[in-house]
Amino acid sequence: MVICTGWTVVPPPPPPPPSSAMDLLLPSIKRLSASLISLHRTRSPLPKATFAMTGGGAASLPSSLLTSPNGCSGYLVSSHVPYSKDSFDRFVGFNQGGGKGMDEEGRETETNKPSDFKYVSFEASDLLAISAYDGVSLPRGKGDLPPTLSLGLAGALASGSRVPRSGQRCHVTVVTDTGTGHHVAVRGRVAVRHEARDEVGREEADLLFGTFGLLCVLRSESPWSSSSSSSSSDDDDDDDCRHDDDGGGHVHSSDLSSDLLDLHDRVLEICTTGKFEACVTTPESCEKAIAAGYMNLIKGEEEGLGEEGEEGGTTTARTTTTTRGIVQSIKPGENGNEGTELPETMVVVPGSFNPFHRGHERLAKAALDKLRSERASEGEINSEEDTSTSTSTSTNTITNTNTNTRHESPALYYELSITNADKPRVASSDAVARLAPVLHTHKNVLLTTVPFFHEKARAYRSKGAREVLFVVGWDTFVRVVEGRYYGGEEVMEGVLEGMKEDGARFVVGGRKGDGGEFMGGKFRGEGILNGRFEGLFLFLEEDEFRVDLSSTEIRARSKMEEK
Repeated sequence: MVICTGWTVVPPPPPPPPSSAMDLLLPSIKRLSASLISLHRTRSPLPKATFAMTGGGAASLPSSLLTSPNGCSGYLVSSHVPYSKDSFDRFVGFNQGGGKGMDEEGRETETNKPSDFKYVSFEASDLLAISAYDGVSLPRGKGDLPPTLSLGLAGALASGSRVPRSGQRCHVTVVTDTGTGHHVAVRGRVAVRHEARDEVGREEADLLFGTFGLLCVLRSESPWSSSSSSSSSDDDDDDDCRHDDDGGGHVHSSDLSSDLLDLHDRVLEICTTGKFEACVTTPESCEKAIAAGYMNLIKGEEEGLGEEGEEGGTTTARTTTTTRGIVQSIKPGENGNEGTELPETMVVVPGSFNPFHRGHERLAKAALDKLRSERASEGEINSEEDTSTSTSTSTNTITNTNTNTRHESPALYYELSITNADKPRVASSDAVARLAPVLHTHKNVLLTTVPFFHEKARAYRSKGAREVLFVVGWDTFVRVVEGRYYGGEEVMEGVLEGMKEDGARFVVGGRKGDGGEFMGGKFRGEGILNGRFEGLFLFLEEDEFRVDLSSTEIRARSKMEEK
């Protein structure tokens, strides 16, 4: 179409260029800042917030609040930017001299920096948030003090043309009051997708991280709200049910105004499409996801009982069930989904997780490092992707330079079997209590009804896995190679050789012996194997993994403290 004016033909104006992420994020962060302050000003007493940031988001997030026209000074108490590693260490209370120690939950004490500590991780954002919270909460207990919120943000940005090896990304933790203390209300992770790593600059990533940090603050509103905010309508219709917290990012309609709900969903959409990927979890969403996975697991098991090898079923040594009744894979931000295919290469840490502690995380990391080292020694290019806390099941690969064999980067899972060979079935409430904290730290989890390793390997293979590494402790390893648990040595050898053919192996970590000696390592392990099962077991040496702590010790210590 053209417009004619006399003899002059005027072409129509060109269409506006497509909106960039920057165009979308700038108004979003301003609206989030203004809306959050306005919302908090309706609270009595007025909540106080403090931020601690290092890396990405440290520039855009505080400035968006400080320039808000709604009165930031009554809300934001302080903003800390411990940017260098030394200043970070001082801020969170790390002892520069080192030393080792564990608290009652199995985490190294805050005055001792773990040897494998990462400055861009949930561990880092947790420490930032808790340290900031403690700093602003010193006078607590003197009168009716306002609730306090603290945000910790640990990010990594590009420096010039150099992009961090694991990409531009950030971890966010929001800590809120419980009345008697604090708890981690929200954890979120956002990153620039691998395929877009060369397209997103430092400024755009910083703005993304700052906006995402405010989104996580918005998500933490639910624990403070007992009713709708003042701008909510009393006659909300059933359409608001779409905002129920389903683990995928939405929040309940009764907690926030419709404007803020729409803003939340819009910002989350920006952070999870195109060049970016993001995930937000709350304790409530994780509990709901584990409960749903457990229900799906039991329902699938009941549907499969009595089948005899029918199509869609998987036969095991104990019973015949549908695949749905064998395993539920749950990723952060998702509920259990029996239809989800598992990744090609899995590193599985089985356990009771009663409770989950740092020893589990360290064992998992040591196993991943062992696998990477093994592949590198075979001439493969070691993957740069940090999968120790990754929820990704993408197809990033590493390649053998001699044979051009391609391997998917291993995906880490923490597995709870609700059925045990010699213990009662784990109840739904116990499964939720044990696995929800794992999921809340953005780790993949597996729920299964299968108690035996060879059955698990077969079940995971039926869902797409080609290589499964089970990460076990020393005592479990000893039981795995004892014939009496199988009804005889010959049966055991057949089962374990079958596992090897199915692409399953074990990574074995050691422990402290009764006399303080290290029980583990290749020398001791191969002495027990006595030449059998070559290639089925990888042994971690003492310098690769040793954590003298167990869930049993933590439970015993807790009981002593209760007395």
